[in-house]
Amino acid sequence: MIMKRITIIIFSVLFIAIILFGCKDQEVNNNLKFTDTIHISGQDADIDAMGALNLKVIDSILIVSTKKKVGFWSFYDLKSKRHLGDFLNKGNSNSEFLGSPLAGRQHFERDENGDLISLVYDFSKGGLKKFNITKSLNSQRSEVELTDIQLPRNIFSWTMLHSGEFLISEPDMSHAFENRSIFSNNKKKVLPTSYLFDNLKISSKGDINDVGTIISSHPSKDMVVECGKKLNKIYLYNIDGSFVKEISIDEEVPVSIEALERVGKRNKKDCFRDLECTENYFCVLFSGNNQRQKTKKGNNSKIYIFSWMGEPITCIYLDRVVTSFSFDWKNKKLYTLNYNTEEIVEYDVSSVNISI
Repeated sequence: MIMKRITIIIFSVLFIAIILFGCKDQEVNNNLKFTDTIHISGQDADIDAMGALNLKVIDSILIVSTKKKVGFWSFYDLKSKRHLGDFLNKGNSNSEFLGSPLAGRQHFERDENGDLISLVYDFSKGGLKKFNITKSLNSQRSEVELTDIQLPRNIFSWTMLHSGEFLISEPDMSHAFENRSIFSNNKKKVLPTSYLFDNLKISSKGDINDVGTIISSHPSKDMVVECGKKLNKIYLYNIDGSFVKEISIDEEVPVSIEALERVGKRNKKDCFRDLECTENYFCVLFSGNNQRQKTKKGNNSKIYIFSWMGEPITCIYLDRVVTSFSFDWKNKKLYTLNYNTEEIVEYDVSSVNISI
């Protein structure tokens, strides 16, 4: 009897300790004070990309995702603004895509030969395709091949971790919330920090897009940042759960699903529209515009820059509405796109005093 009581006490203490440990490093930061606040004005980038959807800068090359059926991705040299070619075609073969992959959501790296490659997710069929950008620019044809990485079809968001594993987010069977898991060797594993998203569940009449996030990761650590597309939440965490932080921006956008669902569909505001990571920082694009404001008449966009500890560093006020962005840190430039107007703008960001 005594041993039974001792056992119960021990398990109770362990249970409480686990709960406390799990909550210890979880911090909600709503009262943000940025070290620097900068207002910048841009100019036309002199790049005409018809049907532009999204953009990404890699090694001073601008990649613009478009609606074009022949060459979803358009490439430009940022120094000369010269058009370098269009690649990734629409079709049903193993080297083609049924829809335009957003360049800002794909993985880029250098292979063993020094070639710039992108692992591109096929939303319609699942899996990743290896797109050799260096060879494609040289040959002027899309050098694409299948990989053996069979990511599931129709996942909402994904990122490749430093370990070579993947974090994926996909809707559950009821389409009421998103399941997150680690994908390794073509198998799913439980994400230790899944509890962070337990309250992100919509009502029976809700919209699954309300709980959608944009996901990216640290270039050299298994650390992840997620930002809400409609919800005013940034989730920052280590994959093993050793560090967790939630951040909300001081803006008039709901921080809970309950509050968001009380807002009429046309009045719901976009929160975070894009995300980019460097070794020392992550940068998020804030919108704050509803369906009727997604033009030049809406509220001007902002880019918030945080350290990987979640510390607010710089707030950049832009002079217009944009829907995606990418920095060319080497040349101290910022490029933005508003896909509603297809306007690509160049900014000088030499006043942004950070070391990437």
